[in-house]
Amino acid sequence: MMALMRAFNACYKTEERRGVIKTRLIATGLTLNLAFVLFLAVILLIVGQLVLDYILSHMPEFRWLNLDDYTIYMIFMLRFVVIFIVFFLAIATIYYFGPTIHYDWRFFSLGSLIATFGILGVSYGFSFYITNFGSYNKVYGSIGVLIALMIWVQLVTTVLLFGYEINASIHEAKSKAALWQARKKNA
Repeated sequence: MMALMRAFNACYKTEERRGVIKTRLIATGLTLNLAFVLFLAVILLIVGQLVLDYILSHMPEFRWLNLDDYTIYMIFMLRFVVIFIVFFLAIATIYYFGPTIHYDWRFFSLGSLIATFGILGVSYGFSFYITNFGSYNKVYGSIGVLIALMIWVQLVTTVLLFGYEINASIHEAKSKAALWQARKKNA
C-alpha cells in the first residue's frame, strides 16, 4: 500500500507531507480496508451461494412465498450488486486517503467507477485463465498459488493506478479549463 500511495503522489509530482507514523497508519488502515473487502467478497460469493441454496431447499418456512425462478435469480444476482458497491466504496476510500493532497475531489469519482469495473473484470478474467489454462500447481508445485496471487495483485494494482490517473487527468483538465476561462475574462 505504501508503494501505491507513493505512486498516487507521483501523479501530482508531490512529496509525502504527512509524518512517517501517520503515513504508515493510513497505509495499514487502507490495507485492512482492502483485506476486509476481499474477505467480504469471498464470503458473499461462496458462502452466500451455499446459504441461499440451503434456505431455498431445506427451509419450508420460505416455500409459502412461491418464489419463481426469476425472483430466485434476482436474489442470487443481488450478491454481485453488493460486491460491486463494497468494491467501489473501498476503491474510493483508497483514492481519497492514499495521496497526500486531496484538492476538491468528491468521494465518488469516474476513476473509482472505472477501477471497480476493471478490478472485477480482471479478477473474473484471471480466474477464468487459472481455471482453464493456467497450470501453476503442475509447474511450480504448491508455491504456484503464491505466484498466481502475486500476478493477480499486480494486475489489480495496475487497474487501481489507471483509475487514479483518470481522476488526476480529469482534475488537471478542469484546472486548465478554469485557467483558460480566467485568462479569457482578463483579456
